[in-house]
Amino acid sequence: MKRKIVIIGLIGTMIFSMVACGRTTERDNTSTNTTKSSSNKKTSKLIGKNDELGNENINLVDGGHVCYKNDWLFFSVDGTLFKSRQDGSEMSKIYEFEGDDEYKALHSINVIKDWIYFSGGSDSLGTGLYKIKTDGTKFQKILSDERSGDVIVEGNYIYYKNMYKLSCNNDGSDKEKLKNTDLPTSNCNYLDGYFYYCTREDINTDDYHIYKSKRDGEDTEILYDRNVYYMKVTDDGWIYYNDNHLGETYNDLFKMRIDGSENQHVSDVDLDEYTVDGDYIYYITSKDGEDNLYKMKTDGTGEEQIFSRPYDEEARRKDSYAVDGYIYAVNDWIYWWKNGSLWGIKKDGSQNITLYDRDTRDSITDDTKKQEDTSDKKLSLNSTYETQYSEITHTNFPQFAFDYPSSWKIDADANADGETVIISNERGVEITYSHLIGVEAGSEAGGSSVAMSRVEAEAVGNSEFKPTYIEGDDYSDIGDFVVAKLKVTGELDMQNDTDYSNIDGAVSYGLIPTSLLGEQDVRVPYCIAYGWQYADCVSLIADSPDGEFTKDEEKIIINILKSFREE
Repeated sequence: MKRKIVIIGLIGTMIFSMVACGRTTERDNTSTNTTKSSSNKKTSKLIGKNDELGNENINLVDGGHVCYKNDWLFFSVDGTLFKSRQDGSEMSKIYEFEGDDEYKALHSINVIKDWIYFSGGSDSLGTGLYKIKTDGTKFQKILSDERSGDVIVEGNYIYYKNMYKLSCNNDGSDKEKLKNTDLPTSNCNYLDGYFYYCTREDINTDDYHIYKSKRDGEDTEILYDRNVYYMKVTDDGWIYYNDNHLGETYNDLFKMRIDGSENQHVSDVDLDEYTVDGDYIYYITSKDGEDNLYKMKTDGTGEEQIFSRPYDEEARRKDSYAVDGYIYAVNDWIYWWKNGSLWGIKKDGSQNITLYDRDTRDSITDDTKKQEDTSDKKLSLNSTYETQYSEITHTNFPQFAFDYPSSWKIDADANADGETVIISNERGVEITYSHLIGVEAGSEAGGSSVAMSRVEAEAVGNSEFKPTYIEGDDYSDIGDFVVAKLKVTGELDMQNDTDYSNIDGAVSYGLIPTSLLGEQDVRVPYCIAYGWQYADCVSLIADSPDGEFTKDEEKIIINILKSFREE
C-alpha cells in the first residue's frame, strides 16, 4: 500500500521542528536547546589568521598554571604538567622536572595546536623556556638559564616579560629584544596586539604605574600614574588593579578602561586572589579562620560565598613558597591553585574535586575511579526502541531502531505528521529522533534572520547505517554515516555584525552523513541542518542542558547513535 504523504505549511512545520528536534540558533531562545551563554568565554582569542593565543590573558597573569584548550585541561603543580578533562577524569602526566629540589616549578602554560609551551625549572636545572607535544613526546628546551616568566604565545611567536620575542619553531637563536630598557615589569597583560604592565619611571622609585605599548615595543605610553599593583586586563577591555597608596583606599580594588578612562572603585574587600569571568569577580579571602571562595558582580555588589576550606596556618609557615592562591575560571568550573595543590569547584558550589594534593602527591582519588567503573555498568544499552510511524500510518516508510539504557526516560509521539522520540537521563541530556513531514533536510527556508552560528562537525565514531530504497527510490547516494560532535565556534548577529565572534560554544552530537562534516553556517534547528533526506527529513541529535557532557555521557551517547539501524 502506498504510504500517505502529508504536506503541512512551512510555518507550522518550523514551529513543530523547533519544539521537537533539538538545538536552535536563536539567541533569545530560553529553552535548554540554546547555545552556551557568553559567560562561558572562548579559550583562545583570534587576533587574525594564525594568531591564536596559547592561553587566556586572565590566566597567564596569574601564573598560567591552568590552560583549557581543545576540550582538555592542562595544569601544573610542583613542577609537573598534567592533562585531564575538566572533572579530573582521563588524567595523565605529560612531563615532570626531575629531582627532589626544594624549588621546582612549572608555569605560564600555553597550548597552540599540539604543542605546549611553558617556563620553569628547578634549583639544580636552573630555569628556562620549554616546549613539548601534548602527548608528552618531543620535549625541548628553547632557552636556558633564564627566568622567562610572563610567557605569552601568539601564533608562531613567543613573547616573555614583554621585553623579548622569538619564534616557536626555533632553538631560541632568533631571540630579539623589543625594549631599550632593563627596568623590571610586573603583571604583564596582553590584549589585541598591546601589552599592559606595571613598571617604575626609574630605578630610584618604588612607585609602579600602568603602561601600555604595542607588542613590538613601540609607542609606549603611561595610562595611570598612581602607585598600583596586581593589575589584570580582561577581554572586554577593563583593567583591574589594587591601589598601593597609603590612605583610605589602600589595597582596594579599582577598574578602568584600557584607554585610562572611566576609573572607578569596585570593592574594599581584602582580596587574597581574584579572577574576572563574564559579569562576576571570583575571589579568595581569609575570614573567620577559613579560606573562603566568594563571587561578586563586577560593580562590587552582590557578594555571595561559594565555598570555604579550613585555613592551614601551619602549612603556610612551613612552606617558603606558599601563596594565598591563584584561581582560574573555565566554563562552569573554578580551579583553585594553592600551596602546590589544585582543587576544582563548580561555580554554583554543587561539586568540588581534588585534582592534585601536595600532601599525598596523588591526583584524583581512587574513589572517583571506582565511581566511574560503577557508572559504566549502569550505562549498558539494554533496551531498544523501534520507530512507530510506518505501523501507525500503514505505509512503507522504513522502520528504524536504536538501543538505549533502561535507566533513561523515553517519550515518543508518532502520528500522520511525523514522529518524535526523546530519550533522556536524570540530568536532562536528551537524544531526539525526528521524522518531519514536508521539511527538506538542510533547507534554511524559514530560518532565523537575527542570529547565525558557525558549527564545526567532527567525526567521533563510525556508523553501520546505510540508506537504501524507499518505494523504489534509491537513497544510497546519501553516502556513509558517522557519529559527529557538533560544536559552536562562532556567533553572528545578522542585524549588526559583518563577521563571526569566536566563542567556545555549546556541544551537541548527531548521526550525520559524512558530507556534512566540517564547518557550516547554521540558522535553523539541528534536526534540519544536520538531518538527511530519506523521502522525508530524518535526524538523530543529542543535546545537554548546559551545552556540555560528562565523559560517561559522551561515551553512552556515541554508542546510542552508533546503534541506529534500519529494521
